[in-house]
Amino acid sequence: MKTLLKYKLLLLLLIFISACSSDKQLTETTYFGGKIINPKDSKVFFYSNNKLIDSAKLSKKNKFIFKFDSIKEGMYTFMHGPELQFIFLEPTDSLLLRLNTWDFDESLVFSGRGADKNNLLINLFLENEKESKLFYNYYSLSDSLFEKKVDSLLKEKKSLLISFKSENMEISPLFEKYANAIIELPLYTKKEVYPYRHEKARKLKEHMHTHPKFYKFRKNIDLNDKDLHSLYVFRDYLKTYLYHLSYEKQILSEHKKPMSVNFLQAVADNVSNESLKNQLLDEGIWNVTLNDYLTKEQAEEAHKIFFDNCTNEELTKNISLVIKAKETLPKNTTL
Repeated sequence: MKTLLKYKLLLLLLIFISACSSDKQLTETTYFGGKIINPKDSKVFFYSNNKLIDSAKLSKKNKFIFKFDSIKEGMYTFMHGPELQFIFLEPTDSLLLRLNTWDFDESLVFSGRGADKNNLLINLFLENEKESKLFYNYYSLSDSLFEKKVDSLLKEKKSLLISFKSENMEISPLFEKYANAIIELPLYTKKEVYPYRHEKARKLKEHMHTHPKFYKFRKNIDLNDKDLHSLYVFRDYLKTYLYHLSYEKQILSEHKKPMSVNFLQAVADNVSNESLKNQLLDEGIWNVTLNDYLTKEQAEEAHKIFFDNCTNEELTKNISLVIKAKETLPKNTTL
């Protein structure tokens, strides 16, 4: 009798644990789907940190759905045809979108749980696109006037985030971090390219020297931020900053080197995130390898920086094969 009672108690305990587990899984399930008008492909692809995670086939009504039983809070990418866009997801979100491929970004609207955050991000993205066109008229301004333009736009967009926070009390620190990055980094990128574009706009023959305070924002940017390293605005800023350092070194150094060599060295000196460093080194060395504007000594220096600092065996192997293939080509022949 006692044995039978023990079995009954054990059975009840297992049923209880199973029910709790099922409830937990149900509450943590995250959905992402929607409808695509004028589709360019039969599928939608879902990425995390530039890696393909899943794909969903469009139904006859051009709808798709992803279901994730376990997903981390963060930024993800969906891709359809040649177009892609970022979304922010949290566990238990049920995010739906509607878009027309003829006007991909401008037509993109979100609904469902998590929609408010993503509608804010897409609106900030569209504002950044508009600003990029406006700024071509600003690069001829003095550095003080240019900075006022940047500060004014920063203040304006920061107010949007402040207003959003007042209406959405439950936003996470990570979401706020992404929103601030999308607001700030495109404008800081424009400050990084300002000297070069100002010289072009004003047809200056001498290099422009900006006041150190012009770049005071740099002290607040972590170049190796693990949360941001796959975010498009962060990558754009980081590459622009590194090219700025390369340009400055080329102009100011007594021992002048090509920007492509300086860029590789700037990556090695400033980027410690291994994955990001490898990608940037690979991008830089392909620029060197596929062009013939470097002397033999300069190319060898660039190759040394790459092989001394790249830890991805596949990337180093590919570049080694390309270098060997290039050595067998007749002179004045490019790959």
